[in-house]
Amino acid sequence: MCAMKVDIAWSPTEYNRFITVGTDIQLYEVEDIKDGIIKPPAFLISDSSCANLISSSSDHQYLKCFSWYPKQEHPLLLAVGMANGRVVLESLDPISSRDAEIVGREFIPKQSRSCNCVSWNPFEANVLISGLDKHRGDNCILVWDVTRSSYIPGAIDAVTSFDRRSMFSLDSASVPKPVLEFGPSESTQSVHWFRNNPKLFVCGMSLKYLRLYDTRDGSKHQESTTSKAVYNLCVDPDVEHRLASSVDNCFVLWDVRNFEKPVVTINEPKPVTKLCWSPTRSGLLAVLCKDASTINLYDIQSPAGDEVEPAVVERNLQPFTSHSIMSFAWHPSNENRMLTISQNNQLLDYTIFDRITLNWSPTSEIVWTYGRKILQCVDSRDEFYSCLNDISVKMRKRACQGYGLKMPKIWMNAELADDPNLNGVWMWLDYIL
Repeated sequence: MCAMKVDIAWSPTEYNRFITVGTDIQLYEVEDIKDGIIKPPAFLISDSSCANLISSSSDHQYLKCFSWYPKQEHPLLLAVGMANGRVVLESLDPISSRDAEIVGREFIPKQSRSCNCVSWNPFEANVLISGLDKHRGDNCILVWDVTRSSYIPGAIDAVTSFDRRSMFSLDSASVPKPVLEFGPSESTQSVHWFRNNPKLFVCGMSLKYLRLYDTRDGSKHQESTTSKAVYNLCVDPDVEHRLASSVDNCFVLWDVRNFEKPVVTINEPKPVTKLCWSPTRSGLLAVLCKDASTINLYDIQSPAGDEVEPAVVERNLQPFTSHSIMSFAWHPSNENRMLTISQNNQLLDYTIFDRITLNWSPTSEIVWTYGRKILQCVDSRDEFYSCLNDISVKMRKRACQGYGLKMPKIWMNAELADDPNLNGVWMWLDYIL
């Protein structure tokens, strides 16, 4: 039983904190550098910020996957999936009184096998999914309601209502049971919730299916398609009918409104290890390949008509000069900000510079995009513009003053030229004419 690969994640609620996950789980806090001084044991992660190790949780040699609790009530709570199929609730702040009752609580499948993925519902935070390896006669998708101790027959709507006052109020001696189960005698490779419809989730299953499930209907899946791209499932947070998944050296874009065939399939030179949509930029997908020193960014530009294949613009990022990248994480709120970790465990807080759209007007105004909603503009009235020594600005200024039209007193054009060489030309013309 192997441990999970090294991963990294920003806190979904405290935006200056992140964790690295491997054999140990380590919590860091990001601070701005003041007066150019870094106080040990803090270490540099960008030109303007450093990171401090806040806490660490060790002895996770059987850890396979994790999911960070999405609400502010328990900002340091993790659901950790283990190689034996158990999901353990663990706090990175063990001395906190608000987490004391729930730390160590376990959600255990009937049959022991690897837990490949675990995910909190982003809105109904009492709901937790674990996706398991195949076991004959048992289900591979278990939906847990962490406020309930046992399954109630007929209570399919158990995960649709939630009294926040009863959150984690169970007797610690009770044995939780899943409120819903799917996928008998199958396996789950990845899972992801739909953010704008928290009753729906999508799973990659049995190495050949993508299936959509609704927690309001526990009888069967809602939609299904056949594909080997069952890994690294992620739903676009801005366009929720669009999702991405991968297998081997390629990743696939899907439209769940027409789930029979993929929208786009893109090949990569190496096996894909991570896919993640940007939470702040619409249609921006980051792709990491095994042993790669670059992260590929794909800007998915949807056309006006759904029948037309979307345009895909690719660019590459190389945060580290020579080391391979193990993982990355988009910042949940800061636009174009990404945290990366290298093969030698070096951390880098990286800012991605936009490809800008530039326009230059006939009146010497330069306008370009700056972020999602901002336009920057400079023109000849700006102090900065004088540094460009733009001859077109001088030409326009001269034309507005009637340059070249001063007749018969040709010498007057020399005053408008504001140039020693042109002054001589106009004075010579005045003399000979």
